[in-house]
Amino acid sequence: MGFCFGGGQSLQLGMRQSEKLSATIIYYGSVVTDLEVLRASYPAEPVFGVFGEEDQQILPADVLEFEANLNTLNIENEITIYPGVGHAFLTEENYNQPGTAMEAWQQTLAFLNETLK
Repeated sequence: MGFCFGGGQSLQLGMRQSEKLSATIIYYGSVVTDLEVLRASYPAEPVFGVFGEEDQQILPADVLEFEANLNTLNIENEITIYPGVGHAFLTEENYNQPGTAMEAWQQTLAFLNETLK
């Protein structure tokens, strides 16, 4: 699990060492849009991603392409682009406050509960 730069790194780790992981979680981190790169690395674990519609660093179009490629490769995934928020919208201060951040955090906990049981 990683946020921002760490989100991209968690994806890279998941692609390179998926046999050692149960899941990969990306919070507005860099995604891989090249189908052949994904195919060559083929993460075996489920991929969970949280992104913001107004993010100027990780563009929603790239996220949608990433999701489409995961689906093409039959890689289990749950990718959400939250409307009205930008990069780094979930913080230590707001994860438990009503709104988008709390919704994303609750979605993450539900994914972990389902994936790791």
